[in-house]
Amino acid sequence: MMFNLQTSSTTMKLLLLVFPLLCFEVTFGDISEPNVIKVTVEEGSDVILPCSLSSKESIMFQLFVWTRDHQKTVFVHYPYFHNRYGYPTQDEEFIGRVSHFEDELKSGNASIIIRNTEVADSGDYTCDFPQLQPRQIFHIKLLVVGGVFKDRTAENLGLATKPYVTVVDQTADWALLQCEVRGAFPKPKLRWQDSDGKKLPAEEPKETERGGRYDVILQINVTKTDNYRCVATQKEISHQIYAETYVYIHEPNVIKVIVEEGSDVILPCSLSSKENIMFQLFEWNKDDQKQVFKYDGGFHSNKGNPGQDEQFIERVSHFKDGLMSGNASIIIRHTEVADSGVYTCEFPRHQPRQIFYIKLVVGDILRDRTAENIPGTAPKPSVTPLKQTMNWALLQCEVRGALPKPKLHWQDSDGNILHAEEPKVTERRGRYNVILQINVTKTNNYRCVATQEKIKHQVDAEMYMLVFGGISKDNSVSGSCYQWMIPFIILSALCCYFICVLLALKWKGYITLPCKKDRGAAGPHNQQEAVQLNTRREAV
Repeated sequence: MMFNLQTSSTTMKLLLLVFPLLCFEVTFGDISEPNVIKVTVEEGSDVILPCSLSSKESIMFQLFVWTRDHQKTVFVHYPYFHNRYGYPTQDEEFIGRVSHFEDELKSGNASIIIRNTEVADSGDYTCDFPQLQPRQIFHIKLLVVGGVFKDRTAENLGLATKPYVTVVDQTADWALLQCEVRGAFPKPKLRWQDSDGKKLPAEEPKETERGGRYDVILQINVTKTDNYRCVATQKEISHQIYAETYVYIHEPNVIKVIVEEGSDVILPCSLSSKENIMFQLFEWNKDDQKQVFKYDGGFHSNKGNPGQDEQFIERVSHFKDGLMSGNASIIIRHTEVADSGVYTCEFPRHQPRQIFYIKLVVGDILRDRTAENIPGTAPKPSVTPLKQTMNWALLQCEVRGALPKPKLHWQDSDGNILHAEEPKVTERRGRYNVILQINVTKTNNYRCVATQEKIKHQVDAEMYMLVFGGISKDNSVSGSCYQWMIPFIILSALCCYFICVLLALKWKGYITLPCKKDRGAAGPHNQQEAVQLNTRREAV
């Protein structure tokens, strides 16, 4: 940097004042830079900028801010409110182009994706958790260029063609894959990847050269069912092309266990022979790497047996009383999302050797969280019948003051989701009111379920609805029979009423019902009966 200064006395005085400040910045500003992740991407493509907490803790209710060059706001996440819905502080350069991974928030993933990148997007990005203790800041350097590796087969001759991938040999436990590229110049480099993009260790490539062109073969042994990709790269001409194949490896029976974070879980493992294993050796491992629990003839991980991974120390125990019947199950207390994985329970000395596989999934489960006092949780739905006829009924389900916006659906007594009208949604002061109506034509128990996926909250209400025209098949009387019975019952009631009136009038003597009698019995038998009859009439 060059300065054009006029040497006046005033200027010199100013320099004397400013110079110590400049020296201060140079002396104390030379601080080692933080760990910076460098990302290079071709212009016009999408790019993911990574940012994840090592603790894997949930950040659904945390604030995090993405900025570029400490000036422009790229993305801001508030609980239930972020830039995808137009938060006003986002720089217009990124509006409609940036999104996050909502389903990954519960495992601490604050990464974002920028779509249709431009060269102007290059710069230093920061992912900041200002309210976290201690405060966490991640640094990512993005470089958007126009000459990254891509398939350039259509551009020049001599480029590596699409690799030829074959299964050379296979058993029930493994498969030998081969990737071959022929006639390429310059010499390509081959590598194998799994479906997650992870580079896999392979054998040494076999390379041959003929007429200035190269043939390369790379083989690999795989032991898991997956999509495997062979990638051929010619760095000198920025050419990269790949081919992939799906390989199925017979896998053992796996028991799947799903549990909510924070709760305890039992991982089952028992010998079918029910034999005593008090003096046996069995080991529990996670993902074939971490030792979870080891038992060896009475000594175990909680009793001085070393090797247990620190993640499971004082959290795992076995069932001592179950050992005599071959039960090697364990219990893991206070589960965390990081506990998810594939566990093996192995008896290495048993003849034959026994291995059991258990897949554990730890995560948030939908349930009623009203008692947890989470702001905005949907209350129990209000279910009411709005209108009803002989053949149908209109039911309404209503939820008020919920945040985030709940989804409603109707179910019958068998749990089948029923087709309903479009929900009516209104928003007031950041809270949502939702109404969902449905027409039903059968007698049944109907349930309205309100779900807030973001906070894993689900609550329901139900009511019994009797519809005459739709009595279920389990009832012995059909709906049409009911329709005929109602007028019959009314007519029978009227007949009974008239009969009662006639009997009362006859008893009072107002009317005489004709009936056959013996001769001479047309009037009273004697004078005494006539007097009694006249007395009753006068009394009436």
